[in-house]
Amino acid sequence: MTSSNQALTDITHHNQLADHIIKSVTIPRQLKTVLVAIATFYNLVNDNAFPTRKELAKRTGYSINYITYLIAYACREGFLVSTPRFIKGERDSAPRQSSNNYRIILSAIGARFSKAKAMLNKNLRQKKKEDEMQELLRNERVDHANQLLGEAPVSEQPYIDTYEWEGYEPPK
Repeated sequence: MTSSNQALTDITHHNQLADHIIKSVTIPRQLKTVLVAIATFYNLVNDNAFPTRKELAKRTGYSINYITYLIAYACREGFLVSTPRFIKGERDSAPRQSSNNYRIILSAIGARFSKAKAMLNKNLRQKKKEDEMQELLRNERVDHANQLLGEAPVSEQPYIDTYEWEGYEPPK
């Protein structure tokens, strides 16, 4: 496990989490596969994911029983924390377990979630999107004005080099 914050990599998106897991040299290959599968469902802000073992089996190609074994192995090795997740349905008299709630121990894989960086990136993407929309609207207005000018009739007045007011005298 990594103990110093200098060695930890800041991540802001679950795709970066999956990439970091894949590139790790300390995680065994089978655990990498199941951790990457969990990372595709991961919500970094809430620090959890809750896919079913069946969904994980589809993503990894492993059997459900092997997924159960790998999750227990990842928990023993300190890469993952798994807790039962209970949901009460409309017809249920008591909550029943739907899936497990998984929390990847980011420090164990040499990473940390930077909420400030994530919020900054989100705000920058939003600002860029707004700027692109304003540019699109601006271009539409210019195109519309150019179209109106193109459709306007050409004036048939001859060129006059004197103006109406040049010979004007105010009343006395």
